[in-house]
Amino acid sequence: AHDMERLIDLSEDTISLRRIYTHEVNGELSRFMHLMAEVGKNLMEMEKHLFSSFSHAKRSYDSNSSFNLTLDEQVQGIAGSLEISRTLAELRAFVVDKLDMVRQGIEAKRKDDEFQIKKVTKEMKHLKQRLVAMKDEMTTVRERTKTLEQELLLDPLTGIHNRRAYEQRLEEELNRYQRYKPPFAMLL
Repeated sequence: AHDMERLIDLSEDTISLRRIYTHEVNGELSRFMHLMAEVGKNLMEMEKHLFSSFSHAKRSYDSNSSFNLTLDEQVQGIAGSLEISRTLAELRAFVVDKLDMVRQGIEAKRKDDEFQIKKVTKEMKHLKQRLVAMKDEMTTVRERTKTLEQELLLDPLTGIHNRRAYEQRLEEELNRYQRYKPPFAMLL
C-alpha cells in the first residue's frame, strides 16, 4: 500500500513536470513566432530601403540627363552667337554670360550630387547595419530552432526519443515508402 502511494505521488510529480515542460515549450514557441514576425518586419523595411535606393539612382540619372541637355543648349547658344554677333565686345559679353550660366549650372549640379551621395551613403549604412542585425537574428533563430526541435523530440527525463519523434519518423518512412515503394516492415 505504501509503495502504491509512492507510485501515485511519483506519477503526479511526473505529470506536474510534464505540464511545466509543456508550458515552457509553448513559451519558447511563442517567443520564436514573435522573433519570426520581427524578422519579417525587418525584411519589409529592407525592401523599402532597396526601392528607395533605386529611386535615388533614377532621380540622379534624370538630373544628369537634364543637366547635360541644359549644358548642350548653352554651348549651342554660344555657337549661335558667333553668327549673330556684330562686334567682338558683343561676342565677348555673350560668351562670358553663357559661361557664367554654365559655371552656375555645374556648381548647382555638384552640390546636388554631394547631397544625393550623402543621403544614399547614409541609407546604405543603415541598410548594412540592419542586414548585420538580421544575420545575427537568423543565426540565433537557427540555433534556438535546433534546440527546440531536440526538446520536442526527446524525453527530458530519460533523454530518449518520445512519441512525437516516433510519429515524425514514422511519417517520414511512410512518405519514403509511397514515393519509392521499397520493401517496408515495422517492428514494435
